[in-house]
Amino acid sequence: MKKTSILSPADPSAEMAAKSFSLPARWYTGIFFGLMLLAAVILLFSGLKATAKNEQYAQSMQLYNGAQQALQAGQFDAAVDMLARMIPEYQENAPVQQLLGLALLHRGDSAAAAEAFAAAQAANVWLIQNQQFVHSYGLALQRTGEYAAAQQYFLKSIELNQSESRTEESRAALAEIAAAAGGDTHGETRE
Repeated sequence: MKKTSILSPADPSAEMAAKSFSLPARWYTGIFFGLMLLAAVILLFSGLKATAKNEQYAQSMQLYNGAQQALQAGQFDAAVDMLARMIPEYQENAPVQQLLGLALLHRGDSAAAAEAFAAAQAANVWLIQNQQFVHSYGLALQRTGEYAAAQQYFLKSIELNQSESRTEESRAALAEIAAAAGGDTHGETRE
C-alpha cells in the first residue's frame, strides 16, 4: 500500500517532502525523555528551594530556643541578638515578640519591650489571657510612664490569678502606681 501525502499524492517529489517532515520514532522517544528530564530538574530545584526554607525554619527554631535559654540564664543581650537573627517571617509571630519583649524588659529597654509586647498581642489576641504576658506588658508600660494603660494590664493580671506570685507582683505594681499618682488603683482621684 502506497502512502499518500498531504501535499499531492500523485507528485513523487511531494511524497519525498512528506517523508522529510516526519520524525523517526526514536526522536519522539528522545523528546519525551528530554521533557521528563526537564520536569525532573524543575522538581529538583523546587525541592531544593523547599529544603532551603526548611533549613531556615530549623535555624530560626534553634535561635528561638537559644534565646529562651539565654533569657533564663540572664543573658538578655544575647537573647535579643538571637531573636534579631531569625528570618523576618518568624520574627513577627507572637511567641517570638513576647520573648523579645521579656528580654528587652529585663535589659532595661522598656519602650522597645512595650512595642514588642504590642506586636505580640496584635499577632495573637489570646495573649491577653496569659498572666505572665499581661503582667510583663504592664511593667513595660509602667516603666515608660504609661500609668493608665499599665493599671489596666495589672488589673487584668490580678483578675486572671493564674500564679499567686504573679498576682502579688501585679498588686504591688498597682500600689506603686497609686502612690506615685496619689490616687487609688482604679483610676479614680482622691479628694
